[in-house]
Amino acid sequence: MPVIRVMYRVEEDGYLASEVRAKKDLESLLGLCEKYKIRIGVQNHCGKFVSPNSAGLMRLVSDFDPNYVGVIWDAAHNALSGEEPEMGLDIVWSHLCMVNLKNAYWRRTTGPEAEEAQWEVYWTNGRQGLASWRRVAEYLKKRNYQGVICLTAEYTAEGEVERLIAEDIKFARSLFTQGNING
Repeated sequence: MPVIRVMYRVEEDGYLASEVRAKKDLESLLGLCEKYKIRIGVQNHCGKFVSPNSAGLMRLVSDFDPNYVGVIWDAAHNALSGEEPEMGLDIVWSHLCMVNLKNAYWRRTTGPEAEEAQWEVYWTNGRQGLASWRRVAEYLKKRNYQGVICLTAEYTAEGEVERLIAEDIKFARSLFTQGNING
């Protein structure tokens, strides 16, 4: 079944009001999902988004039929939000329709002499970020996941995309090869 990915931003009136709007939006689309045989996949996203973690995702989608409203679980955003991959995947399992494999870490942009530390997200390859692709793969294999796995090829070093995605494809394949969880 085709999946349309969505994310909902937190608006000025706050998280809870934004969550209510997101639920109403999803509800308003159910008829179209049924009619056209599509699923809306809500993705977790760290920062000012409704559902920055797995618990937030399930709070948003748990009342919906997973055939029409599912979860796109993103390993990097999960890790950037400080959630363990096994816990996050377990929370969303009933609605899981896609797994995004990308990776990132928080990089400090100010020196230690700054009055307040400033941070930014640095998008990197699958082996180098906060998200353990190995742990994600082990969990998905243990639960016999049969859904889509998407490598999003999002890298801060934009000039290195071809090299990095080739390495990430090789790495991901090694993790999902039957019986090989040591990559």
